[in-house]
Amino acid sequence: LTFVFGIVRLAHLALPSKMPLVPARTIVGAWVMLTSMTYVMIVSRTLQVFDCTKSIDGKVTLDSEPSRECYKGSYWWGMCAAAIVSLAFYGLILPIAVLVVLYRNRSSLEDPESFVYKAFNVIFSRFETKYYYWEIVMIMRKVVIVS
Repeated sequence: LTFVFGIVRLAHLALPSKMPLVPARTIVGAWVMLTSMTYVMIVSRTLQVFDCTKSIDGKVTLDSEPSRECYKGSYWWGMCAAAIVSLAFYGLILPIAVLVVLYRNRSSLEDPESFVYKAFNVIFSRFETKYYYWEIVMIMRKVVIVS
């Protein structure tokens, strides 16, 4: 997130000075919306690296790419390492971080002028404020079903 703000700030410095700076809540809100829309797809695609099947000839191959053998070669081990990092960050750390932010700011979730309300509204707006975490639960349930 800090990286995203840094890029936006650098882009702002490179643009003509008459252009207004985009508010952080707008950037965070767009990032939250994009992440919530793509979360299940990215996690399920990442899990495909571990979806291997043993064929009749004894080779264990990726279901998504049968020409690639599992557990052999630098390609699979590289994909495996990238998938583990992706799942750790995107699959676990990111939802936990969002829950922590919402939990710590739960008193601000009803204030339409607060930063948290404007940035994370897409996550909890369908539910009563006391159930701010339920969208994360639903997304995690979808991941379990898809994988």
